[in-house]
Amino acid sequence: MNNEIGRKITSLTLMTIMLASAFAAGAPSVLPQAAAANANLFVSAENSQFQNYFAGPQVIEVVVIDSDIKDTDKGKGEPDVTINGNKLRMAQATDGNWYGYFADRAQAQTADSIQASVGKGGNGTGLDFGTFCGRSSNVLGVSVSQTVGVAIATNVTGGTNGLTTISDSQCITLAGSAFVDLNNVVRENKTLNRGGTGVGIGQIGLSSLAAAKAWPFIQLYNFNPTGNVVVQYNKGGGVQSTTLKFDTVDQFAKLDLDRTSYPRSAQVQATLTDIQLNIDPTDEDSWTFGTTPSNATVYYGVFSEDGALAASNGISSALTGNRTNLMFEDNGLMKVNLAAQSSTVLALQDNADSVLSSRGTVDAGSQTISNQPVTITETAPNVGVFGTYDESDKSVLITTSDAARGKSATIDYNDKAQSITIGFGFASVDIKPTDAEWNSGEEIPVTVTDSDANKNSRADEDL
Repeated sequence: MNNEIGRKITSLTLMTIMLASAFAAGAPSVLPQAAAANANLFVSAENSQFQNYFAGPQVIEVVVIDSDIKDTDKGKGEPDVTINGNKLRMAQATDGNWYGYFADRAQAQTADSIQASVGKGGNGTGLDFGTFCGRSSNVLGVSVSQTVGVAIATNVTGGTNGLTTISDSQCITLAGSAFVDLNNVVRENKTLNRGGTGVGIGQIGLSSLAAAKAWPFIQLYNFNPTGNVVVQYNKGGGVQSTTLKFDTVDQFAKLDLDRTSYPRSAQVQATLTDIQLNIDPTDEDSWTFGTTPSNATVYYGVFSEDGALAASNGISSALTGNRTNLMFEDNGLMKVNLAAQSSTVLALQDNADSVLSSRGTVDAGSQTISNQPVTITETAPNVGVFGTYDESDKSVLITTSDAARGKSATIDYNDKAQSITIGFGFASVDIKPTDAEWNSGEEIPVTVTDSDANKNSRADEDL
């Protein structure tokens, strides 16, 4: 009978590993977009978890989904949407919905001026908002007179790129055939309704040239830090509105680890929640941190959400020295000590969202990011939740194969350090026959519990 038992155990094709070090209780995963409080008005920054706050150069998307004006083959009037009482121009996309984008003028221009630094990056990289035009300019063919300016996605004769002021009449004409894509903060906008008989481009009178090259345009307003921003859809029969708060958001920023201790060669799954890092409401954002504690740096959009370098001729300029100007407080920097107790327990590795060179740096054209570069990617568009892991649950952080028990590394975000400690557990095997007698040919379940074999808490694993 002992030989029979041995054969039965050997022949088992599946052994259930009990994940003793599962995801830490309360650690967030992908957050669903908050349900809107209005029937037809949807605002990207409306989110109860973050109390409707937004900060810095975040772009806010406004969508009106209304069956009364949804037809794309018939002329429909533009929905009346305002920002603090000032008109926000809305354009209809091919899905029949109406879209508009807005941001704070000072923050948009500060961000864009960093990207436009001499010798840094290329067009359409980093926090590039495009070309800034004045509110009296008619380059789009439609009035934006109730804004304080507009950022257009391409180059414009008479416009500015990276300056801190906008004259009211600035911008003369779109730049003919020499179009360059300059917008990197609204990357996956909907395609405009291209019109037809009795229907204009986007239903608001844009020329075909402007619709193809100037969209999406981001309308700019002056917001006061700590002040309210009221987005309102003045629909006949009842006004719909959402109130946002423009202020610093470090009170919502946090980093969660997937467990309290780790075995050797284990994926360290870190989930970072920070709504301010959600710049683009239409796409997953990517941030790369130089994490050496004595020389921490931060870059936006070095990689796409698919792990490709954003530009072969360079990347964004470091935002580190401008964090205060961009409304960051303690958030916006990550620090990692790979050997907090003089014994290395943590290492960096590639995953599908970022690639290091053989020197452990990120090489992008003429620029190099060193200082232990760690890239985090938003888990879905417009959620403000980021992971060190890719879609295959591989993290850019891993414990070393020879890490010593009790030794630790640290990871710090928003000025709150956490330990990544090496710890080993006991293992057990549990054989549970279904009845009192185990007969030849009868299968029984075998459960192996071994926290040291749980190398990846986000994935099912086999022994």
